[in-house]
Amino acid sequence: MLDPDKYMGYVKGMEKEVRIYSNSDHLNRLKVAKRLYNLCKAEGDIGLVQEIAPLFSMNSAAIYQMIDRLGVAESAAQMGINVSEQRAHMEATLLTLLSASSNPQSLELVKTIQGLGGVDQMRKIAMQMVNHDVEQYTTIEHPNIANRIKRITSS
Repeated sequence: MLDPDKYMGYVKGMEKEVRIYSNSDHLNRLKVAKRLYNLCKAEGDIGLVQEIAPLFSMNSAAIYQMIDRLGVAESAAQMGINVSEQRAHMEATLLTLLSASSNPQSLELVKTIQGLGGVDQMRKIAMQMVNHDVEQYTTIEHPNIANRIKRITSS
């Protein structure tokens, strides 16, 4: 049996995180979508769950994920682990993903990768890309998502 207090704690926690990652100081629209997805699943709002789900397979989301993995590889390299083969594979995958992207910042990210730019710079550019793509998806194509986020952030 579901404990009502734990359920409400979970709901309030997800709503708090939606507000945090919607704030310009911590803006990460993909995390907002993930938290909203989990919240809607907990509430049984299957319609909104189905609207949100495609965000996680967007090209920019995959690019951001791959750059995050590059960060893990970079940390391993700093500990003396040889990850040059893995890094080369991840960079090749990133370049393939970027070549399929219509986002204008893709070219800037390609230059950063080819110029051996740091993972932090790549993350910054990728975050701008994913924030742009998620905002477009939620405000233009699926306003139900944007409306739900707005209700949470204004409460």
